[in-house]
Amino acid sequence: MIDRSNRDPSFYDTWFGRVRREFAAATRGFAGRAIIYVEIGCWAGASAEWACRNLLADPDSCGVGIDPYGPDRKHGNDEIERVRQSAIKRVAATGAQWEWLQTPSATALRGPLQSLLNGRAIDIIYIDGCHDADAVLTDFILAWPLLRAGSVVIFDDVGRTPCRHGGPHVREAVEAVALCWGRKLERLPGRRQAAFRVNEKQGI
Repeated sequence: MIDRSNRDPSFYDTWFGRVRREFAAATRGFAGRAIIYVEIGCWAGASAEWACRNLLADPDSCGVGIDPYGPDRKHGNDEIERVRQSAIKRVAATGAQWEWLQTPSATALRGPLQSLLNGRAIDIIYIDGCHDADAVLTDFILAWPLLRAGSVVIFDDVGRTPCRHGGPHVREAVEAVALCWGRKLERLPGRRQAAFRVNEKQGI
């Protein structure tokens, strides 16, 4: 087992650095507007900090970070807490309006997030939580009622290797979304991430 007990949280910036250009391209056009940005799976805060500095400048904008920050097979309590504190500090330093929901995404999307939104739609949602296909698909399904025409959904890690247990991964969930939602979604360019713009939406 690799000893990660003394790993600096900045180590986790590496991945977002690789996908930042794709992420920026998918979110182009939102900067300077009053938007709602939701991120599922914030980890050390690299993508959250970028969103705060580049997308949430308008005082009526708000970001919401959803992450339970619980220990798992790879990371113990001490490392998880360092990572969580890193994310909180990085986001706070930007001065952007941001709320944290330290709970599983399925729980947050069913109630607490809706209370925070107070009737506003999500403009951008970044789905980067559990990478099992069923969890990714659940996040999207629960988020769908909170989106509007013009909203952007970004799935991370579509280009990475499948889960260690051999089950369906992010890519399979994205393929299911594209098949089932069809022309309601417009696929945006990307290789490591999959992004869609909502074309048709009833309700919000």
